[in-house]
Amino acid sequence: MNQFSQADKKMQFDFLMGTIRKSKRFSPWLKEELPENIDIVKEYFGYSERKAREVVHLLSDSDIEEMSKYLYRGGKK
Repeated sequence: MNQFSQADKKMQFDFLMGTIRKSKRFSPWLKEELPENIDIVKEYFGYSERKAREVVHLLSDSDIEEMSKYLYRGGKK
């Protein structure tokens, strides 16, 4: 269609209606993936969701492991 941009608008419309198949053209919105340890950081420091996202990348795995041990309440999972 870019080659024939000077064509009549009705002709362009008819061409596109004949070439594009009917189908579902919309997909659901992608959801943002949260880091898996964000809940531990939020509870340990009392941070909001936004602040915890910024901080979780600064902590090492051993730091997060210590926090989870500190927050462990016992019982069955």
